[in-house]
Amino acid sequence: MAPSGEAVEFGAFLLLGMGSQWIVNDALFQNMDIFTSVLPEGLQLPNTAGSLSGAIGTVVVLVLWAVVCAGGLSEAKYTTGSWILISVSPIAAFVAAVAWRALIGRTSIVVWVSLFLSSSVGQASYFIQMPMLAQYFSETALSATLTGSGVGSMTAGGLGLVQAASAAFGPTPFMLIITAVCTLSTASWAFILSRGLGRPRTTGSASKILPPAQPSLCCFFHEEEGRKSRESSPLVLSAEPRLFVPQLLACLAMGSLINITTWGLTFLQFATSSASCSCDPSDRVAQETYDLATALSYVAMPLGGLLSYLVPLYDIRVLSALVVVHTLFYLLQTLAVANVGFMSCSAGARFCVILSNIFLRGIFQYATAMQYRVINRLFEDAPTTRSRASALYGTLTSWATVLMSFLAYGLVTSHAVSCTVSAHAFN
Repeated sequence: MAPSGEAVEFGAFLLLGMGSQWIVNDALFQNMDIFTSVLPEGLQLPNTAGSLSGAIGTVVVLVLWAVVCAGGLSEAKYTTGSWILISVSPIAAFVAAVAWRALIGRTSIVVWVSLFLSSSVGQASYFIQMPMLAQYFSETALSATLTGSGVGSMTAGGLGLVQAASAAFGPTPFMLIITAVCTLSTASWAFILSRGLGRPRTTGSASKILPPAQPSLCCFFHEEEGRKSRESSPLVLSAEPRLFVPQLLACLAMGSLINITTWGLTFLQFATSSASCSCDPSDRVAQETYDLATALSYVAMPLGGLLSYLVPLYDIRVLSALVVVHTLFYLLQTLAVANVGFMSCSAGARFCVILSNIFLRGIFQYATAMQYRVINRLFEDAPTTRSRASALYGTLTSWATVLMSFLAYGLVTSHAVSCTVSAHAFN
């Protein structure tokens, strides 16, 4: 494909990812400082509405998808599922834009419903959209889509910075812009399908679609004269191998862990409150800390997706090391939630919370893209097993996130996790 054609392909999938995964959910959370200060749930809103309704929505989609695929997976089913997901996003964004203040009793019903829909879309992308791209489209399409997902999150973060600078830029104009982005993403998906973009270009063996690997970075791929062969590439297994090979088990474990610590068992609102020394949702310092933590982490996400395209690392040991780093940043943020010493009531604590969120989101985006690509290469000559492995990865990581979201909800509503900042002054 000519460079201009590759650019069109990359751009089309980037635009697809912008509006078809997490942008609506991220935009709602970017408005969370306003929601918590205006709506009756207060600081509990991110975990009650965000975790509970989002987890319930994901369970509903997982069950429905299991029923649909009971007779076997197919490209047609994946394509139809992707159409449904990408159509829901602009609807959820628009409803939130025009009616976010709506209440039933003391429940912010529209925020709940919007988070229900947007979380369902975001999680479902991991067991519908991403496995589809890994199996039926090129690695470029996969990385471009995840890069686009990050750009969508960055768009939400950028709008959040605008909102922080202008009180007039409230949730309504914010979410209307998100609606427009999601609509463009839907049009991009139609364009991709009509032009047949992103399909693997093969000449005989499926392995010919793979670019030359870098032996110094990818221990599972050792090329000779730029070509990957079965003899020199031990990651590629024999036709229809057994499913649970060590490499897949490693990806499943890493994927579950980073999903739990990025999206499931998370309490960013309490970390920023503790670091800012205030349990008041309307406190200016706490709001600024939360806004920066979310907005800058959204900048890290497209960088993670783009790096998976520019500097792909297939070495399980390197990916494992990245997951360890990811976990360390999660533990650092957890210290703030627990109001522990140096992670409480100081400018340094605020900086560490913001930095931890940046690395959590950036590493998550890179590692997720690479794990799908490792699985795809692992079973590249075994299409049936490859399909099962990609679906298993997406489903298992989604269930891990859902179950930990329920746990997070229980911890918050039981006040086992809460804002416990003492009365001493901010340094």
